[in-house]
Parts: sequence; C-alpha cells; structure tokens
Amino acid sequence: MARRTIVEIAERLGVSTATVSRALNNAPGVGDVRRQAILETAAQLGYHPNASARRLQGQQSQVLCYALDTTDRLSTDQFFFQDFVAVLASCCAAQGFDLLLHTFDAARDSFDAVTRLVHSGRADALILSDARSDDLRVRQLSEAGLPFAMFGRCTAVANHMWVDVDGCAGVRAATTHLIARGHTRIALLGLAGEFSCAHERERGYHEALLAAGITPLTALVARDLRTPAEVHMVVNALFDADDPPTALVASSDMLALQAMFAASQRGLQAGRDYAITGFDDLPMLAHIATPLTTVRQPLEQVCDALIAMVLRAFSGEPGPTQVLMQPELIIRESS
Repeated sequence: MARRTIVEIAERLGVSTATVSRALNNAPGVGDVRRQAILETAAQLGYHPNASARRLQGQQSQVLCYALDTTDRLSTDQFFFQDFVAVLASCCAAQGFDLLLHTFDAARDSFDAVTRLVHSGRADALILSDARSDDLRVRQLSEAGLPFAMFGRCTAVANHMWVDVDGCAGVRAATTHLIARGHTRIALLGLAGEFSCAHERERGYHEALLAAGITPLTALVARDLRTPAEVHMVVNALFDADDPPTALVASSDMLALQAMFAASQRGLQAGRDYAITGFDDLPMLAHIATPLTTVRQPLEQVCDALIAMVLRAFSGEPGPTQVLMQPELIIRESS
C-alpha cells in the first residue's frame, strides 16, 4: 500500500497541508477542535510521519539527494548539468545541507534504487531534473508520499513541486532577436521529444515567428536531436537546401556548439555566414572563437527555490510550490 501523506489528510478534511503539518507537529496556530480532527484522521488513514522530516525539523544531519539521469547525458547537455550540480551543491552547503549525487540510466535502471535512499533514511528528500511530459518518477514518488522537488515540469501531473525556467519565453526572445536582425528563414534545432522543455522551447520559436507574420515551415524544424551525429546530419541537410536558413535557434547550448562545429566543416562561420543562438549560457561558450548568443537560466535562484520548497514541505510553512522563473537573453557575436 502507498505511504499515506499529509496531502490525503488535508483533502479529507478540506484544510491546507500547512494546517495539517502544524497540527501533527503540535505547532501553534491550529484550534483544539481542528487539531483533534486532524490527529484522528491521521490515525484512521494509518499516517506515519516521515523520519527524515523529523530529522530535518530537529536540525540534525540534512541530506538532499540529486537523482541524475545519465541517459544520453554525453550527447546534448552534459556540461549544463555539470554546472547545475555545482550550483546545487553550493546552495545546499549555504543552507546546511549535504548533497548526495545518485546517477541512474532511465533506459536501463529501475528508479526503485533512488526511492530506497529516502526510505532507508540515507537522504531526506530528492531533487529531480530532466522532467518528462509524463514522468513516471513523479507518479511513483507522489504515490509513495516521498518528499521531492523537480527542476522542470511534468505536465501530465498537475500537483507536484517544481521550479522551472520559462523556456517558451527564452526561445521566443532569441527568435525575436534574430528576426529584428533581418532573418526570416530561421531553423529550430530541438531537444529529445520526451522532455517537457523541448515542447516549451519549440512553442516559443513558433510564437515569435507568428508574431512577426512569418509562417513556420516544417522543413526548418528539426526535433528530437540526441547525438552530435544527428546534429551534423541535420545541419548539412539544412544548408544543402535550395533555400537554406540564415539563422539557427538551438534549444540548448550543446546543440548550438555541435551545429557550429558541423557548419565550420563546411567553411561557414557563425556571426558571419549565418546567425545562431543557444539556451543555457554555459560559461565556456562566452569564450569560444565566436561567442554564443544564448538564453541564461538563473541556476542559483532555481536551486535556492528547490531547497526552500523541500524545507517548507517538511515544516508546513506556506509558500509557492510551483515557480516559473524568467530567463535572460545574452547577446554575443554569433547572432
């Protein structure tokens, strides 16, 4: 049977989860009658407080586990998640947490090993990323009543804690920037289709074109790119066309870097022969031969918000459980 959670108690009684948490922890701010009703309902449902939550509230050892999916990690976004892990570790340390990194391959490994880290008490809560549109991890953790927050959104499950960066707004800004520079034939290089952010970023591309009166063309949209070889093939096909694009919008910096390499093998230079933008703002791409115009994700704010959500979930304090942050367009020589 799935582990009972305070969400179920709150839904049963029509009160907030914060009220349930305060009552269960004998905190002030809850009337005697309501507190008794909450305690009785918890007993009826067989609710048992999470031992990790007790440890967190007691200011004992605090451990967050970041579950990193290594599926296709070496192909399109390895450096972004290296940066993310570094920033998350720094933010955890600043707030008194240790960070446990657990890697798994979603294409091969069961996620059960990750959930056991929390059940066993080795970790107090999980931080996830690589949100899928319909993410089995979110369903599994929610049903088990395990504490977690996700960088990204699982669109098929409405009620879970997440922090995301507005990919639609970011790519819309990048595409609008290219249009303002006079480009009308703009191609999109898209991420693997199972990820929520791939669809959000493509939506921003389409919105920018339509807002400028430009009809999006299927021939200029390359979806589901996973490997450098795939990017190389797509870039060659785009530039071999009778009417090639004059600009490329890449849904990640790694896709942009791979596209720039493929174009360079044809003797084409970004910023001179074509324009290109990325997404993520990897530090190294500000210092390559043609620095990349990109969309910056505010990683420190993202990590702080994820940690704050987990803390509020344990303490019952009110606060946002879903946060959409705005990215920033960084204009450099590539566009």
